[in-house]
Amino acid sequence: MRDCRIDTLGQVYDALTEAGATAACVRIQEDVAVALPASASAQLRGRVLYDLACLYCRDGRPDDARDTLGDAVRLAPALAATAPADADLAPLFAPGA
Repeated sequence: MRDCRIDTLGQVYDALTEAGATAACVRIQEDVAVALPASASAQLRGRVLYDLACLYCRDGRPDDARDTLGDAVRLAPALAATAPADADLAPLFAPGA
């Protein structure tokens, strides 16, 4: 797994979303966020929360997405530059959002 450059979990989430199971993706990612050990780097914890924010947007939960993205950026500030161009997070950056 470590040498593999394929984002398997992202592909699983895409397939589940296409099948109408976005809520299942959210539950999985919430479980990952809770299960991540405190010893994990801030960058990793931020990335997990960033992905959760993306899934909240896909699931039509922009308020949860906005809050979670804020937490992600506090942990990994570089994510702030990525977020505005991320298609999953577009609802957060739309005019009037």
